[in-house]
Amino acid sequence: MSQIGNLLVFYLLTLWASFCYGQTRVYRADTRGPEELRQVGGFMPRGLGGALQVAPNVSMYNHARGAANGQSTDSDGYVSTTITEARAIRFLEENLGGRGYVYTIAGARNFVQVSGTLGQYSPYVDEVEYAALGGFHWSRVIGWAQYQGSPSGPVQVGPFISNEDYDPTRYGNDAVNQGDPSLAGFPGGHPGWSLSPWNAFANGNCGRKLRLRQTNCNSASTAVALAQAFLDKECAGGACS
Repeated sequence: MSQIGNLLVFYLLTLWASFCYGQTRVYRADTRGPEELRQVGGFMPRGLGGALQVAPNVSMYNHARGAANGQSTDSDGYVSTTITEARAIRFLEENLGGRGYVYTIAGARNFVQVSGTLGQYSPYVDEVEYAALGGFHWSRVIGWAQYQGSPSGPVQVGPFISNEDYDPTRYGNDAVNQGDPSLAGFPGGHPGWSLSPWNAFANGNCGRKLRLRQTNCNSASTAVALAQAFLDKECAGGACS
């Protein structure tokens, strides 16, 4: 991509971030029902037994690319949500057979904009995804609607159900995160490590010279360490609980 193209992408992302700055609600399509999710305590990354923990794979780049079947990998450290209800319903139709639930969720600072983190390297900008690092507790679910498949697309079954465990006085004003370059997690040698803002987290000269391009650039720290530092900063004092 040309330099002009790069600038255009960042310009559009900046506009989108400013539009969403006060965003507090996100949405997730899922085949699991509310009772099952209530019993396990919420939405957890694959392979983890509790929310707000750091999984083995916390590379946002790997999360966005996903597994070969289009789903999350078994070691993924994020839970996917989207900023629009329509996009969640579309995911239900395209990936889950049109049957399931769309959950409305009160976001927090660990809900990180994927495109705001990966910039021009974000593979699916149209998904307008906010990935929840470490997942989130059931008490953040505002409510849900159930859907069934039909030839014309998912059809809502019954009314929107409010979650009796949700506390609006506790969660109502939390804002999501518009992106953090420390979570990018590009593979070694990826061109992103030699560009701002990601080169601030790269090794050697990659982090010191704004426009230096090297094929051997990689992260100066482990993705797990950077993710833990992010949670310690953004979720201090139980802000994301």
